[in-house]
Amino acid sequence: MDKSKEELLVERYLNGKADQQEQAMLETWYLNQQEQGSVPDISSIAHAERKVWNRLSLNRSQPKKINLWPRSIAAASILLCVGLGFYFYKTSYTKKQTTFDVGPGQNAATLQLSNGQKIVLANTANGKLAEETGITITKTASGQVIYDLKSVSADTALNKMNTLSTARGQQYQVRLPDGTNVWLNAASSLSYPTVLKGRARRIVELNGEAYFEVYKDKKHPFIVKTNQQSVEVLGTHFNINSYKDEPAVKTTLLEGSVKVLNLKSRASGVLKPGQQSVIRFYGDSLQIETADIDEALAWKKGEFYFDEERLESIMKKISRWYNVDVVFQDPSKKDVRIGGYISRFSSISKVLKMLELTGLAEFTIEKDKVIVK
Repeated sequence: MDKSKEELLVERYLNGKADQQEQAMLETWYLNQQEQGSVPDISSIAHAERKVWNRLSLNRSQPKKINLWPRSIAAASILLCVGLGFYFYKTSYTKKQTTFDVGPGQNAATLQLSNGQKIVLANTANGKLAEETGITITKTASGQVIYDLKSVSADTALNKMNTLSTARGQQYQVRLPDGTNVWLNAASSLSYPTVLKGRARRIVELNGEAYFEVYKDKKHPFIVKTNQQSVEVLGTHFNINSYKDEPAVKTTLLEGSVKVLNLKSRASGVLKPGQQSVIRFYGDSLQIETADIDEALAWKKGEFYFDEERLESIMKKISRWYNVDVVFQDPSKKDVRIGGYISRFSSISKVLKMLELTGLAEFTIEKDKVIVK
């Protein structure tokens, strides 16, 4: 009987003839299955296929995804487990073990009310959090802050402002007083009035990154302000990345239409679904380009997604989500480019192992610090 594609792949690996992509893919798959501690079934293989790292070659001018896992591989999956398990047992392959490890971020945030009171949401029971001028603020079982305006007087609450903020290693969701849903990424903050309905313009202020699903109200535009730009919408879904330690502010549109204004140069543009605007911190221009939706929304879906991304940028994302500092022992590693994706809910050691499998960098974890070698 002819050997299957998977059998030949394992054979090349065990004989030291697999190329860099094949080695990285198999080792990544093996680490995933080793952590689970069981032989995978068809569904877990399909899941691994979606998660497997690709585009690992730094020098490839036009990287292509590799797809080595056909759907019908039940028998081959057992062979892979046995073959790879035997290899790792019999050889001296011993990836260095880290003394420390860091778990992923959590659903947590701090809500600051207009009177200055701060509510740490991770430590607060579900139910009513506070009441301001007739506005009831509630925390749901799913980890969301919502506002009930049934008994509110718009006049008395007109200038009341709340701020929802996340530290490094936190994310949270809020349903604003007008019904707009917002997902807040790590190390971010969103300030908003406690009354949005009925205002001529619904204005909120963002620092960091957030995804918006804006409640449609044609008569009252929804405006998101950052330190670099203003985004005006009527009702739509979009993502804004405005971290101050990043080189640019990026707004990515999924559906609807948004107008983006560079507050410095007054340059403006209208985005269509699938487009992204880029405003660089040290420039006056506003660029509109085709967006990589997977990359822009990976964080909201609970994933890291890197599309030939600079390692310096990758480590900023890791730093925010795992609440760690990053030190580049070798500064030249900042410009290394890596592609792939992995769950944000893996421990940091697993994420770093995945990066190491590219052969382009090594990492050491020391308590709350990651050293890049």
